[in-house]
Amino acid sequence: MPVSRRLLLKKTLALAITNNVNNIYFFGGYRSSHYDVMAWKNSVEAKLPKWGVTPFRYPDRSSAGDPLEGWDGSDYIADLLMPGDIIIGHSSGCGVANDVAEHAVKLGKLKFKLIALDGFCPSSELLTLPGTAVWSARSRSGEHSLNYNALQEKAGDRFRIHETDVEMTWPLHFSLVNLAADDEFDSITEGYRNCDANLAVLGPHDGFHFTSPLLRPRRSSFGTCRW
Repeated sequence: MPVSRRLLLKKTLALAITNNVNNIYFFGGYRSSHYDVMAWKNSVEAKLPKWGVTPFRYPDRSSAGDPLEGWDGSDYIADLLMPGDIIIGHSSGCGVANDVAEHAVKLGKLKFKLIALDGFCPSSELLTLPGTAVWSARSRSGEHSLNYNALQEKAGDRFRIHETDVEMTWPLHFSLVNLAADDEFDSITEGYRNCDANLAVLGPHDGFHFTSPLLRPRRSSFGTCRW
């Protein structure tokens, strides 16, 4: 792992300990850039100032189907993980998030949230953890996001639905991270445009609760998240 990234993680951990806050580790999907994941981070932190976000763009050397090909940081992040932290992945980035969670479990760390947003489904072992949730999106007319059907089948009672007004596959896919996504977002490179982070996917679920009322499932002009 590059030295700069190690320093970033150490800085984040120090901040969490000093300010008694938890951290969100966010893994963007295929072709997500530094600016994309930073847009999500900035939106979340503006809404939840007591939470820190450590974002990761998609690994440069990884294909969409093999997110771990260019990634080797899971053991380090798992070692930093604190009780109550969140590991969240979007699209192919779920593969990296799942790997971090697997490493955490091997270390005996179980008190975290793992959130998969319309990407690779967590393993059967990870699905048994109380903090795991798997999300896909559905339009009000019944259209589905990219991996809806497969995840609905695999995730069982961990499957969650974000309902929204957008109709197209890619906008539905990105509505899980960006409430500003609409049907004009016709490319995966536009998914974070005007980013308004979708906080409802963060919780609460299955006994894990945030203290902030902003994180309760709620209806908005963009959509409703159903737990």
